[in-house]
Amino acid sequence: MSSEPILNDKLRELAAQSDKPFVRDSEKMIKYLLQVEPTLPMRYGWRVIAPEDFRKQLKSLPSPKEVNRLYWTYMARNIEAYDVILIWRSMGLLKTALHSLNAGEIVSSAVLSRSILELAVTGIINSNMIYDAVQKVTEVLKTHDHRVLVVSKELEDFIARMLFGTRMGEPPEPFKQRNILTYMQHLLDNLKKNNPENPAVTELMPVYENLCEFTHPNLLGNIRFWAGIETKSEDGSEIWRIERKAESELTSLFQEDILWALGWSAVCIRNAFEIGQNAVLMLTQLFRENI
Repeated sequence: MSSEPILNDKLRELAAQSDKPFVRDSEKMIKYLLQVEPTLPMRYGWRVIAPEDFRKQLKSLPSPKEVNRLYWTYMARNIEAYDVILIWRSMGLLKTALHSLNAGEIVSSAVLSRSILELAVTGIINSNMIYDAVQKVTEVLKTHDHRVLVVSKELEDFIARMLFGTRMGEPPEPFKQRNILTYMQHLLDNLKKNNPENPAVTELMPVYENLCEFTHPNLLGNIRFWAGIETKSEDGSEIWRIERKAESELTSLFQEDILWALGWSAVCIRNAFEIGQNAVLMLTQLFRENI
């Protein structure tokens, strides 16, 4: 891991003094994700085929084993394409958020941090569900020694939503994307059940809600520019000083939320990527071993 700082001195000092582990370790957590970028290409050849054409190809094959090979190799490549896109999207958001945060542009860095946090929530849930499903599939394929066809409409639909899901208009199932709060609640339920001591159990939603407040033209996005009260008049009025890059106690709280989101999201996305790659490896090795 590079020893070069990615946060300016003020942010590093702020992080070091925080009572929240995900803020204190945010720089290290962010670097954990940044390590992945050099391992990926700038271009990726993603093979896509229309469902009707794919069915024709499957029907033309002479044995269940060949059908399974084509079907699950195609599924593996779709999973891999998602992994690549997940990292590319993350890098664009993360690097721009860091640049804005270091430059004192809190509103823009908060908006970007909210986006990467949403990406992290969906990414870690998607990858874990994919891995669990692929693990079951590989056991079935091994048990039957490829003598029977093994397909999964449920997994097909899940991958379709993962790659092509949208909330624009009235898309048909499985392309109707789920609300981010549905994903977030699912993640929190799992954490409460399996890792209740994880700070994210109590900290994730408050951080996310604050970042949402920044994203919309609401109070927090305005408070960010309040620097203090200059004078108070006898009639009860006050002169509030607002500054382009105001510094206050509230500024530090905003920065902590952003660092929390960037650090926590970075680890989730790196883990999601590796989980997805392990699922791909399980499928490709299964057919490479020629069982």
